[in-house]
Amino acid sequence: MSSEQTALEFEREKWRSEYDLRRREIELKERDAIRSRWSSPLVLAVFAAAAAGLGNAAAIWLTGVEQRKLEATKAEQTRSIEETKAETARILEMIKTGNPDKAAENLKFLLATGLIADTDRRTSIGKFLTNRPAGQGPVLPTAVVSSGGDVRIGIAPEEIERLLKESLERFEAQRERSK
Repeated sequence: MSSEQTALEFEREKWRSEYDLRRREIELKERDAIRSRWSSPLVLAVFAAAAAGLGNAAAIWLTGVEQRKLEATKAEQTRSIEETKAETARILEMIKTGNPDKAAENLKFLLATGLIADTDRRTSIGKFLTNRPAGQGPVLPTAVVSSGGDVRIGIAPEEIERLLKESLERFEAQRERSK
């Protein structure tokens, strides 16, 4: 082998090595370029902003769902409270008779017509009416307006009769005096 051939072989080997080196260098640069596209600060900032936006949208949606549930629960509780108030007012009005037997009859009417909807209250009132001795039970006085316009509460029927007689006597005495 001649020195010229050896020099040529050496040159050829040198070029191959340099070619392989450059090829590996280009591959590394291509990999870095691909990796750097996804790890650049701008791309990362865009991804972070998108993630934050999606997180906020999910939080707002969840808050809206929970708020609607809360409002529905609140409305149901308000309705229930108002219904209870109305039933209580009906019951109180029905026992404003001054007579326990009439009050019991009125309560039976409320039960029969379904104007008391609460099952516990219906059961309790039904048991009370079943076990109630005649002439006893809750009763509220009725309001009576006298001839003078005075409102008197808690007047028994006997008292009303007495007041009417007194009023009639005063009227007749006044009429006699004016003759």
